[in-house]
Amino acid sequence: MLTPVWLFARGPKSSLAALLALGVAINLDLWLQTGVRTGGDTTRYTGGAEALLEGGDLGQGWNYLGYVALVAASRATGVGDVGLVAVQVVLMLAAAVALWDFGRQQGQPVLGWAAALLWLSVPDFTRFLGWQTFVLTDAVLAAVLVLTMWAIERARGRSWRFGLGIVLALGVATLNPHGWVLASILVAYLIVTEPRWSRGTRAGLALGALAMCAVAISSAPNRGTVPDPGRDLRDGRIFPSGVSFDHWQLSMPDFATPRTPVEYVAAHPVASLKLALARAAVEAARVRPAMNRNGYVVFGGWALVMWALATLGIWCGRRSQLVQLCAALVAAQLAFTAITFADADGRWLAQVAGPLAVLAGFGIVALNGAWARARSKGRSHT
Repeated sequence: MLTPVWLFARGPKSSLAALLALGVAINLDLWLQTGVRTGGDTTRYTGGAEALLEGGDLGQGWNYLGYVALVAASRATGVGDVGLVAVQVVLMLAAAVALWDFGRQQGQPVLGWAAALLWLSVPDFTRFLGWQTFVLTDAVLAAVLVLTMWAIERARGRSWRFGLGIVLALGVATLNPHGWVLASILVAYLIVTEPRWSRGTRAGLALGALAMCAVAISSAPNRGTVPDPGRDLRDGRIFPSGVSFDHWQLSMPDFATPRTPVEYVAAHPVASLKLALARAAVEAARVRPAMNRNGYVVFGGWALVMWALATLGIWCGRRSQLVQLCAALVAAQLAFTAITFADADGRWLAQVAGPLAVLAGFGIVALNGAWARARSKGRSHT
């Protein structure tokens, strides 16, 4: 395989320093442009932080306890939202380094560089949106997920790997309702790759973890993440109620009287499946009705390239456990979207940008290998 000379021209430390410099420049540009920002969900976290500090009822804050605690810590220490966003930016940079280190772990420097650069160039994390400058949980979840994957892989062969992985997975779970789904996949991966247990034990425990994932996905509507799942289902809503994208709704069969979502799906399985697939597809495409032409080009073009590379990476690296983990994480996130709704801002896909970048990185490795073989073959004929 051909490795571009510039990647390690002056050694790994110099290339890592170059990567960090690029990451700092991107985030500094973003911060200078936007400053600290808030979103529609910010009050959920700030209100939860106040309740946590005052010993009050967290309410919906329990679904985001990890991030609520981080916001509370920023209030308690006096650093405020500026300090909170600084921590979020540091986490994003740490995730870039972790992705870069995957290349070292896998013995493929091109993989690490590709994954890290793809991560830094995600439109959601650049000046196009920049979720890490918002008081929102999404960028933190995306970065912590990458760091958890990295720690689990880095600890291979260590007796404490499983315990560390469980603790970190629980941390992921506390950041967002999606975190429970992603944490279940991480736990299943830890079990399957635990060499000290018999195959039967691993299979049984992994099935239990996947069952936990299924429960986390199916119970999402009951945890306040979807105000009225039955109505959204009957109305054919791709996006949640209250979002004015009605022209993207699907026409669904109606019931004479309101029924539960389970009864509706049982009565109209084909229509329900079509809606679920539409939600997942819209989230994967990353474009939204409110975008202008530039938005469609930037976000739609990014998604097209990433999915093409990721598909190639999944096929070419299908025997790699890291590829299997990343593919499972992305698939679980899309399954969660299918049963709930596509996010109006596209944040659900951004939350798994790290695993998607790794998969795309494997795709770039495959293309790089094909190019190297073609070049070598061409030289042999001259």
